[in-house]
Amino acid sequence: MKVVGFIFALGLVISTGCGLKVVNPNDKNPNEGALALDLSEGKVSLVATYTCKLESMGNRFSAMGKTEAEARDAVLDKCRSRTLVSICEPEKTKCVKN
Repeated sequence: MKVVGFIFALGLVISTGCGLKVVNPNDKNPNEGALALDLSEGKVSLVATYTCKLESMGNRFSAMGKTEAEARDAVLDKCRSRTLVSICEPEKTKCVKN
């Protein structure tokens, strides 16, 4: 009877998932909460930043910018400057707002 109860409890735990979430430590954003100083238009202000990551031929590149386009361009430039044969695909770039 104990075995049946254990199997039932185990099945219940597996089916509900216990609220567990698998987190990849490489996906953590070290720039979370980072702000950039914006001096455009004659005003001083803090703006949110974006971080873009790209993996190409086993190398990982990361860049931060005020806009997503700026961060995307910076990470592509880092990738292209490091490789002789440019296999830096812009569609593989992943960007997040900090």
